[in-house]
Amino acid sequence: GSKQTHSMQPTAAAEAAEAAADQLRQQQQQQGLAPGHHNPPSSLNKTAYAFHTCNSNAPLTLASSYFPGVHPTGPYHRFSAQNYKQRIDSAREMWIQYAGSGNEPDMVAVASLLWDIARIYMHEREKLEGLLFLDRDVLDGWIKNMTQVVEYAQQKFPQTRLWVTHTTMPPHHSIVTGLMTKPYLGRRYFIHQLNAAAATVAQKMGLQLVDYEAVAEPFSEGQKHLVDLIHPNALVGLEVFNLMLNLVIQQQQQQQQQQQQQVVVAGKR
Repeated sequence: GSKQTHSMQPTAAAEAAEAAADQLRQQQQQQGLAPGHHNPPSSLNKTAYAFHTCNSNAPLTLASSYFPGVHPTGPYHRFSAQNYKQRIDSAREMWIQYAGSGNEPDMVAVASLLWDIARIYMHEREKLEGLLFLDRDVLDGWIKNMTQVVEYAQQKFPQTRLWVTHTTMPPHHSIVTGLMTKPYLGRRYFIHQLNAAAATVAQKMGLQLVDYEAVAEPFSEGQKHLVDLIHPNALVGLEVFNLMLNLVIQQQQQQQQQQQQQVVVAGKR
């Protein structure tokens, strides 16, 4: 069957996949969609801070959906209008339109980190000003909200067995002070704390954890791996994407082994 993945935000993996599939998209625009692929979803909205994006490059079907943070009601970074439930609902609709009914994703990745800090900076700045580290209440609130986000996503993709979250890479920052070049992202230590919180959620909910920060480390000398002070270059993106694909393959192999064992046991009865 097709390997199908879904990501809830424009992660490095999704961005790398989009770049890799650019040639295919151009061909599809010129010649029509390749046989077997569905029409692009009507819900596609590729604006800067609220978009879905889909790519197919056999045997892969990939979809990405941005949401502005784990807070249940907002207000959000950049004043995004939709909360995570609305974004996940539209992501589900998008996936069905694009991949077809009955074709469930092999993997769903859910993550939100940097924009949660940005939301606090923009709307509750008193929680960050002058702090060298995030308060425990902030971290506990994030863990609670992230847990609810994953639970809701799992309700919308009930047949998916492989669930993934990830840490994030520190944006461009001062090596001396730890302050981010983009002030609304706070301090580097905030990132370490939220990465630890993401690991806590992964362990609690049985998610696979992809450590973006560790993946980026070999490329991070002089912070030259960041193309816009926040997002990684293609090399980092391809490394992350490779890890994601390996997780899907491992999951499929495990399922095949379980099915074979069931056949053997049934045959002995």
